[in-house]
Amino acid sequence: MKEYVAIILTGCILFASVFVSANFELKEDELTQTLSQQKATASEIYYVKNYKGYVSIFKKNEKSPMIKTDTLVSSLPYDDQDKLKEGIEVKGDTSLRKCLEDFCS
Repeated sequence: MKEYVAIILTGCILFASVFVSANFELKEDELTQTLSQQKATASEIYYVKNYKGYVSIFKKNEKSPMIKTDTLVSSLPYDDQDKLKEGIEVKGDTSLRKCLEDFCS
C-alpha cells in the first residue's frame, strides 16, 4: 500500500513539473509573439508588476497589462512581492525575458 501511494505521489510530482515547464514555454512564445507584433525595440520600457495577484507586464503609461502570466505573486518570496507592488522597470525585450524567467520559472 505504501509503495502504491509513493508511486502515485511521484507521478503527480512529475506531471506537475512537466506542466509548469510546458506552461512557461507557452508564455514565453506568447511574449515573443506579442513583442514582435508590437515592434519592440531595445529602448522600449516595460513594467513588471502585480496585477490582480499575478505577475504581469505593462507597457509604459498603460493601465492594463499586455500580458498576464499564470504566476501567482503570493507564491514568490516577500521581497519579490514588494518589488512587484511598486513595479519593476525593465528596458528592452531581452531584459524583459530575463526578468520573467526569474519570476516565472
